[in-house]
Amino acid sequence: MNDQTKSAKMSVFRVSTTANGIGFLCSVLVLFLFGVNYNSNLLFTMCFILIGVMIVCFWLNITNIRAIKGVAVTVQPVHQGQTLEYKIDVLDEGKRDHVDLLANGEWVADVANAEQQQWIINNRANKRGQQEASLLRISSRWPLGFFKSARNLIELPPVVVYPEVAPACAARPSIEGDEAHLHNDADSLVGLKEYQAGDNARRIDWRAMARRDQLQVKLFDGGSGDASVWLDWDDTMDLVYEQRISCLCRWMIDYYQQGTEFGLRLPGFGAAPANSYSHLHQCLYQLASMPHQVHSESSV
Repeated sequence: MNDQTKSAKMSVFRVSTTANGIGFLCSVLVLFLFGVNYNSNLLFTMCFILIGVMIVCFWLNITNIRAIKGVAVTVQPVHQGQTLEYKIDVLDEGKRDHVDLLANGEWVADVANAEQQQWIINNRANKRGQQEASLLRISSRWPLGFFKSARNLIELPPVVVYPEVAPACAARPSIEGDEAHLHNDADSLVGLKEYQAGDNARRIDWRAMARRDQLQVKLFDGGSGDASVWLDWDDTMDLVYEQRISCLCRWMIDYYQQGTEFGLRLPGFGAAPANSYSHLHQCLYQLASMPHQVHSESSV
């Protein structure tokens, strides 16, 4: 979406008459006809007053949402079946409070004069994969419900929905002899290296960090490494397609929480063993991006 198209979509502002407003107009019309029939100045005056009330409601309805500004939006990835929580910072650019507001059909807090606050919009993530960017639309029927004004406030950013986590998996991943980061101390210090997630915190050289402002860990001669765990697509051959993805997701989260380094092999993708949040996110993203429909397991 280019900037011009995005700006045009954000500027969309619509006002429509509600059923209450149409009913109110019909009532005024009936009163006007009675006034004509009986030549009653009192009924004419009442009609003009009611039309004036409706015009004021129209103006107040528009100004109720026009001066609201969306400042920023944050959202964190979740797993399929969980709830995406969009946190939206909003600010009033006018000189009045804004009340009875809906954002994407969900009631949100009133916006006070000159005070930035946060809305939370919840959307259930029913499908894994990349959720496209969308527009947050606010609306209001205040006051009296005669009119409904609506406009686009801010763009909700794209977010990835991770696969559903299987409650348990009977299959086991393959364990190979590749060495992960060294965890066990030995007698002779041979050097330093940059700290990586999974390294033993007790081996951090604090003096070196004070001099260079960088975390480094000590390397000892004879230190032994843990066997890296490989999670392979073929390890789940006995399961149906979506269950295979959920099972791999279960294994990755378990090993990440245990502090065990794991690698991942998928069709067309491979990641070397590691144990860090960025590595977990990369692997979960690849699982979430797996095709939703396949013609046969061999084509995967």
